[in-house]
Order: sequence, then structure tokens, then C-alpha cells
Amino acid sequence: MMCMPRPSACGFPDATNTGVTPGAQLTPANGVVTLSTPGQVYENKQLTGSLLVTAPNVTIRNVRLINTDDYYAIGVKNGDSWENNDANLLLDHVDINLNGHPNVKGIAFNGFTARNVLFHNGADCSHFGVNVVIQDSLCALGPDANGDGSPDGNSFCNGPDHFDGFQSDGGRNITLRHNTIRNPCEQTSAILMSTNTSPIDNVVVDHNLMSGGGYTVYCGTDSGGVTTNMTYTNNVISREFFPRGGYWGPTTECDRVDVSGGNVWDGNYVPPAGSPGGGAGGTPGGGPAGAGTQGAISYFLSKARARKLTRTALARELKRRFTRRAKGMQTRCRRRSRSTVACTVKWKARTGRRYKGTVSVTRVAANTFRYSLRIKSRSKLVKRTGRVTPSRPGA
Repeated sequence: MMCMPRPSACGFPDATNTGVTPGAQLTPANGVVTLSTPGQVYENKQLTGSLLVTAPNVTIRNVRLINTDDYYAIGVKNGDSWENNDANLLLDHVDINLNGHPNVKGIAFNGFTARNVLFHNGADCSHFGVNVVIQDSLCALGPDANGDGSPDGNSFCNGPDHFDGFQSDGGRNITLRHNTIRNPCEQTSAILMSTNTSPIDNVVVDHNLMSGGGYTVYCGTDSGGVTTNMTYTNNVISREFFPRGGYWGPTTECDRVDVSGGNVWDGNYVPPAGSPGGGAGGTPGGGPAGAGTQGAISYFLSKARARKLTRTALARELKRRFTRRAKGMQTRCRRRSRSTVACTVKWKARTGRRYKGTVSVTRVAANTFRYSLRIKSRSKLVKRTGRVTPSRPGA
């Protein structure tokens, strides 16, 4: 069944099951509220302003926040330091209305758990670094004046701003589970793990419903590399905004993570029995790019086997331009994860033409492998992907 544009039909978060608990009585408040008492509970408020958390173990519950800050609707600055990772802040049933400002972060940066949160009417729902959990929440990017969790058109996408749902540009210990993220723009993402400036480690992206962006999910970047110790499983990518999920595609670098599997297109998702929509739809399948091994399995791939499979992939894709007798072939392999090895290759064909590039091989099952090659001959670039099952074990 199709989950977008009504995610709750599949048991995912939307505006009907996130934000302030229905019936809660909210007291109006205004201004910048600083929560500076350890263990403080701030609840049942409608605040026009912003929140700054400077103490540990604070809880924010049943709060509708209409932001007026130029940078962060909620700033986590435990001990008066943006670098402190031990705030242990909890957001529970909070409505963060970014008030139409595209350059404001819903919450930043470290040491918080957000659950049942409605992020909307702006962009950049959350920017984070270390010790962060976001679950059971809706991130709707773009203007949302009526608070229904759906973007009010997409004309705002034409400006200079980049739109990201949940993003990090360096950090560790991050879990994003069972969220809905909708980005109608072709820049930049629903989830962005940007390793351009700093590495990112120990990340779980599991059971989220997502759509839009350039790539819907970045599991790393070309220049910074893949996020290490990352799990990308059981996610659903919707084509509600673009035929490929994101403008360019559903994921990038997610085929290189340590654990991947169970990721499907919207329409192939089967809700669990007992949940809304449970029992309907077809068998999950036809997963988007980034769907790797089924279940939480990471198969080990040796460098020696990757070298052999690199030759197999080159022979399959380039045919006469490559033979197993390619003159002076040089191969240098490095490990990207437990299951992925990337080999840089150079060789001179019989015609005298020189080739060079990279072949990345991922072991996706006991004896099945996926490859991705980028080979350049003079000015021509050949990009191919495929799968191979060796005819004999160890081949």
C-alpha cells in the first residue's frame, strides 16, 4: 500500500499523531526561556519565542513552540557549552513551528532525545552531533501555515536555501528510527550524514518513511567517505515528489554501509500486523538503491576475493576493452567496511588505450556480490553497476 501522503495509514508519524497531546491545556508564554535547573520539567506551554537548555536531564513535554530566534528554536547548551554531549535532554510531544524561516534549526546540537515531535513550517528540522535519538517524529520541510504536515506548494524551493530534514556534519552515537521526513525540494536531503568536514560514526537509520531532496538519504559523501559503523535498514522511500525518490535518486553512499537491508519503495511496504494498514499490500521487494543484505547481516568480504570480482566485473561490463590478459594491470584495494572493498585499477589495453578508475565490491549474501565501477578512458567515463554470483565458491 502507499503510505504517502498519509503516513499514519501505514503506522508512520504525521500531523495526526505527533506534537502536543490532544486535549492538553497550554499556558501562553513569550520570549527566550532558559532551562537552567538540572532535572527541570517544562510542560503545557504555548511559547512564542525560543528555548535554551543549559542544564542536564531536562524534560520538555506538551509544548507548542512558535519560534522567533534567528538560529535555533531549541538550543542545547549544557553547562553553557555547545560542545557538551551529556545534556540528556528529552523532548516528548512537542510541536516546533519554525514560523516560516528557512535558515533556522529546530533543535541543535548534542545530547538529546526527541520523540513524538512535529517539526514543520521551515527547514532543517534538526542539526546534531553526538548522543542523539530522534524517533516517532514528523519532519515536514517548507511552509506549513495550517500545520497539517504537508508543504504549502514548492515555489520556495527555487531560492538559494538548502533544505535538510535531519543532518549532521560530524559526530557519533546517532539513532533515527520510525520517523517521517518530507522534502519537496531537489536540495538537499531528508537525512544528511555529511562527512565533508568531520567523520561520523555509529549511526542507526531504521524504519523511516522519507521522500524528496537531491538524494533522499546521504550515508556519507564522495569526498568525506561513508559513515562508519552505520546501519541502514527497513526504510521506505516514497516517490511523492520525484520519480527516483530524490531528484537524483533515493540514496548515496548507502550501498557502502556496514549493515543494510529491508529497504523498499513506498507501495511495497507491508505494515506490521496490528498496526494501521497492517496485513495489506504486497510482499516487500524492489528496494531502492542502498538496500543491501536482508536483515541485520553484514557479510565479510576479503580483499583477495574483491580483486577477483573486480576483474569479473570489468570483463562483464567492458568486454573487449578489458580482458583477463590486460597488459600491466595494477590493482590496489582498500577496505571501506566489513562487507565492501574498493579497488583502484589501471591497465593498458591491447589497442594501447590506457584505462583507470575504481571498482567497489560489496558482499550482499553468502555468495552474491554487488559491484559499482567508474572507469575513465581518456575523456570518456564509464559508470556501471551490477551483481555477480560466482559459478564456484571462492571465485
